[in-house]
Amino acid sequence: RDLSRRKLQEHAILKRQRLMESMFKASLDPLFQINSSGIIQNVNQAACKLFQYSEKDLMGSNISMIVGSQHSANHDDYLQRYLKTGIKRVMGKSRELWAKKKDGTEVLVELSLTEVETDDDDERLFCGFIHDLTRRKRNERAVRRKERLA
Repeated sequence: RDLSRRKLQEHAILKRQRLMESMFKASLDPLFQINSSGIIQNVNQAACKLFQYSEKDLMGSNISMIVGSQHSANHDDYLQRYLKTGIKRVMGKSRELWAKKKDGTEVLVELSLTEVETDDDDERLFCGFIHDLTRRKRNERAVRRKERLA
């Protein structure tokens, strides 16, 4: 009886895990999961498409490879400072910044960062939710242009 209950619980956990993974992968916006060292542990196809990398290229690499030139050299220091102090400068917030594609060109994105709770107290994970602002900024410029001409 305990064995069948345990099997049902394990099945429910696996089912929930597959659902979460499917949602992560299906997102139309780029998503990254990194560990406390900035190493990419999970990425979806929208991220691969925007940044022009294969999943294989991104997995196991440092997230700084897609951080725009303004912050790339200091990204690891930012993460370590947060881990040491707990002071949230970017964590839990959204901000606009430049991100770098594989070909070196930069794209303006909105980045939202969150720390992900895990059952393992020694493991700290983070998710980056990215929205490409290219279309929005183009539309804003067009509206301003029309307003000036009106």
